Amino acid sequence: MAIFIDSKWLIQSIVTISHQLHTVEKQLEEIDERTEKIMAQIDDLTSELATLKTELDNAKARDAAIQTTLTSVQDQLATLQANPPAATDLSAALQSVKDDIAEAQSIAAAPASPAAPAAPAP
Repeated sequence: MAIFIDSKWLIQSIVTISHQLHTVEKQLEEIDERTEKIMAQIDDLTSELATLKTELDNAKARDAAIQTTLTSVQDQLATLQANPPAATDLSAALQSVKDDIAEAQSIAAAPASPAAPAAPAP
């Protein structure tokens, strides 16, 4: 029993399959390129998020330090109002309050963000 295969049909089928395979390979390459771009964007966003988290943590730490200093100043003022010092002690007490306020102001002066250029000095 002889099996006859139409060689023309077989060649056309092989060519068609070859073209389809080539198309699928190109699509896979495009998907790989898009995946690489997306992964790079994810890396960039992750890095930016880490930077923002650090800046937020630093701002929270500055806020806590300012709140501590403010509480200290308020306590000192309440003590001065409740027990006014003698005229000679008043100058030292006021200087202590001024020093605490200056400290709070220096804490509040946020450092320049690494992502933004530093502002020029006045």
